[in-house]
Amino acid sequence: MDLLFSTNGGLGYCLALSQVLSEAAEKYEHIYAISPYTDVFKSSPYVTNTYGIDEAKAAFEDIDMDNTYIATGRVYDDSDFIKKKLNYCNAFRRWLKLEEKPDEVLSNLKIDLDPSSNQITVNCYNQIMEDIKKKGYSDFVLMQFYGGQSPIGFNNNSVYDYEGQGLKRAYTKGQELIDLYKAQHPTTAVIMYQLPNEPRYKGTEVYTAPYMTYNLLAKDPMCSEIICIDSSLQHLTAGIKPATVIWAHTIPECFGYAYNKNIVQKCNRSGIVYFNLLGKAANRIEEVAPSEILKVV
Repeated sequence: MDLLFSTNGGLGYCLALSQVLSEAAEKYEHIYAISPYTDVFKSSPYVTNTYGIDEAKAAFEDIDMDNTYIATGRVYDDSDFIKKKLNYCNAFRRWLKLEEKPDEVLSNLKIDLDPSSNQITVNCYNQIMEDIKKKGYSDFVLMQFYGGQSPIGFNNNSVYDYEGQGLKRAYTKGQELIDLYKAQHPTTAVIMYQLPNEPRYKGTEVYTAPYMTYNLLAKDPMCSEIICIDSSLQHLTAGIKPATVIWAHTIPECFGYAYNKNIVQKCNRSGIVYFNLLGKAANRIEEVAPSEILKVV
């Protein structure tokens, strides 16, 4: 039996999905992926072939329809996921007809991607490393404090609408945290993972590079750690280096990892369910002080 899945989620969604494909490969002989994020699944050793969203017809022509399980839709629409009874990985397991792990509250899976076959990604990685070393840094940390935007078809003139997002995940005290971090680690470069229209921070390094470049950066010995919010960076680097993740409206029991240091900020989440038809959540978040986050880091 083969597997064909069509994803209808963002970058973090696809990265988390890729983590269960090692288990899918034990059940399915061939795995085919339809996704706007083809570079994610081309980097997976378990995917036989990938197709862009506009190439779905070719995917269905290539497969043996009688010998293929076809997974469509979104795990976000699963009743148990909406009710916060499933973590990401178990939701994907259910979607792909794999054995679930009911005792796994937070995921223990790690990212298993190799983007080194993409020469543009490798060139960007090499250029960044050359720049970091030329500037005399001893090591570097990856940080992300804003997200929720798709890098696909990104327009540099677009306005970043943080307030309009369904679930707030940003950490707005990033500059203060960076200042404190650099005071403690003056020879460590702070590399920001962000799109061009997101807030810029003093004392940081910002590069224009494919997002898969940051998977290679996390694997580099000079990368010391990761400090981020619940967005694509934590999935892109899952299990590679020590990570501290700051949570707002979302919670690690649904989207996080057991091996990370998860800082859950105070917020009334009792009425927040993960279903976008309800519109955006406006619940107040009591942001943790940067000094307290650095104690955890």
